[in-house]
Amino acid sequence: METSHDPQPCRAAWRELAVHLPWLAERLERVGHDASEAEDLAQEAVLRGAQKRGDGVVLGSPRGWLLVVARNLGRDLRRRRERIGVESLDALAHEPCVAEVPEGGQDGLDLVDLHDAFLQLAPRDRLALTSWTVHEGAAARVAEDLGVRRELVKVRLFRARQRLRRALETLGAGA
Repeated sequence: METSHDPQPCRAAWRELAVHLPWLAERLERVGHDASEAEDLAQEAVLRGAQKRGDGVVLGSPRGWLLVVARNLGRDLRRRRERIGVESLDALAHEPCVAEVPEGGQDGLDLVDLHDAFLQLAPRDRLALTSWTVHEGAAARVAEDLGVRRELVKVRLFRARQRLRRALETLGAGA
């Protein structure tokens, strides 16, 4: 059951708790999560904390509360992966498919560069972008694939596209 949160207290609580994001992500990396996954788990924990604070709940020790929530989220994510068997995208063939697109791609985009940039992304980013495409933008299905709440899907996709854009720029500068 989805609850309605007053956005103003949640925003204020987010600003207060967001200062813990770097610390929390670093702690999650120490326990075995890759950087992008740790960042996503940290953001989800801060989002939940902001919603709790927005509802008037007092978090005694914010860092401790966030760490417990983030670790529980990470544990649940690992269990969900084991249960649904998310396959590694690394097992896919790495040959770009450019047969249907004229040389130079569309609008000057080189599809081979796009493919190479995509392969440079972390597996979580590749899974987010692939799932969004395969499920034709169905946020609930993407959230299930990624093991996150539906509200976090757009944030993940935004960041994955940013990283893809940076990777493309790096490849373009190296040419």
